[in-house]
Amino acid sequence: VLARAAEHPDAPPVLGPLATRLAAEAGEPEMGLAMIDSLMPSLTDESLRQTYAERRQLLLLELHAKWIGQGVARFRELFGRDPERLEELVRPEIFSALPEEPLGGQFYLEDGEVRTTNEEKRLRLAPDAKGFEP
Repeated sequence: VLARAAEHPDAPPVLGPLATRLAAEAGEPEMGLAMIDSLMPSLTDESLRQTYAERRQLLLLELHAKWIGQGVARFRELFGRDPERLEELVRPEIFSALPEEPLGGQFYLEDGEVRTTNEEKRLRLAPDAKGFEP
């Protein structure tokens, strides 16, 4: 709903970036990417185009991290353990090649979770926005 609202010509400029952040937080970066791809051809404001282009890269980061996370889960199913290195996921049953980190960093594993050297740039809501106390 928020993504559709962001497509409206009179939508406030903050609505689109918020929709992309929520899509990433919900584990659905594909939704945010689809929204950006549908909006970009009609955007004339260069500043807004730049904002959406940057958000698109951040959503790609989330999408690639999601894919790698799915690869880790598949590895666990097949071998009953976490991979020690991401390169272990490159095998016929999982990946032919690892997805690239779109911001130029590196993906890595930490305690079985996918991380990136650009972790601070990831699209995440602040803990207090989720109802957690700091």
